Formats: sequence, C-alpha cells, structure tokens
Amino acid sequence: MKKIIIFYIIIALFSGTNFLVYASDSFSDDKPSAEEMLVDVFLVRPIGIITSVMGTGFFIVSLPFSFLGGNTVDVFNELVAGPITFTFKRPVGELDY
Repeated sequence: MKKIIIFYIIIALFSGTNFLVYASDSFSDDKPSAEEMLVDVFLVRPIGIITSVMGTGFFIVSLPFSFLGGNTVDVFNELVAGPITFTFKRPVGELDY
C-alpha cells in the first residue's frame, strides 16, 4: 500500500492533474466508454485528490509571499481551486474539463 501511495505522489508531482487530458483527444465519442470511466475513477481521481491536498499545502506555505505580492487570488485559483474543480466537479470519464 505504501508503494502505491508513493507512486501516486510521484506521478502527481511530475505530471500535474492534466497529464491524461491529451489522451482524451484520441476518443471521438461524446459519451465516455467504460474504460475511460474506470481509468478516471481508479487512476485520475486519486491523483487529483493527492494533487488537491498538495496544492492546498503549497498554497498555505506560499500565502505570506502571495499576500505581499498581491496575487493571493491567482495563487489560490491555480493551486487549490483548479485541482479541486478537476477532481470533484467534472463528469466521470470526461478528462477534458
């Protein structure tokens, strides 16, 4: 179990949340297939959750600097709101949200 979590963290660090968006270009159907839904539920969503937690942590660390720089809203949107929206607010199987 520990190796799986480390694997997800490494993928999240090096890839971000949009690494599978490019794979969705090869699918031309409007409705996602069962395979796309399974990949989304068992691979993309867990990575999105990890990225959301990590982004929130990075936002908290960068908060003093972004506050002084006057771009707190931009930093929040990129590090917290973006991953949360990608993970929890898009339909299952649709990777190009």
